[in-house]
Amino acid sequence: MVADDRKEMQERIKQFHEEVTKRRLAAGLPADAPDLNIVPATVGEYAYVKLGGLVPVVAKYITTLHKFNRPIPMDTEIFEEYDLPLVLLSHCSEDNGLAIGLEVAIGIVEKCNDLIESGEEYDIDDLKSRSFYAGQFIKIGGRHQFTPWGGSVTREDQDEHKREVQRLLNDDEYLNKKLREVGDRYRTIEPLLEERYKNAKLKRL
Repeated sequence: MVADDRKEMQERIKQFHEEVTKRRLAAGLPADAPDLNIVPATVGEYAYVKLGGLVPVVAKYITTLHKFNRPIPMDTEIFEEYDLPLVLLSHCSEDNGLAIGLEVAIGIVEKCNDLIESGEEYDIDDLKSRSFYAGQFIKIGGRHQFTPWGGSVTREDQDEHKREVQRLLNDDEYLNKKLREVGDRYRTIEPLLEERYKNAKLKRL
């Protein structure tokens, strides 16, 4: 990246942060937004594992959309069982794009269903382009590993992480306890959030 491009990007980031600060202050909120990444890595990996069944469904839809070059109808009820895992992963700092890709892909499915029902005109190239990038996020995120690594992480830390994830997957009582902890964290920061970032699903945990 050349110096001029870097300077322009830094200026855009600065302007974005200034706009966010101005908007928050106008809403009577503190200038700095709280960190929304409130889901611990172990719960994030639990969600990641649970979302494994959704990935091939979405990937098949994207492939079909590109193959037939038109909006394709799809029953969206299947998304309901993945709703909570998707919310959890999207609020975990360890997510590497899977949640973003799935959220964009689901939005495209819903958009295509609306277009078919309404009969409105559409830009198939735009739909295909967005679905392509959603697929790339899903592909990259699907390779992610949540197990802690790094120079300061011991083998005991890694083993403990794995045990914790397995317990979350196999012990509903323990899972519910950890989900309540996430809900408690969310309710602590919710008063500091702008309306657009509030999440009723986390609040109900």
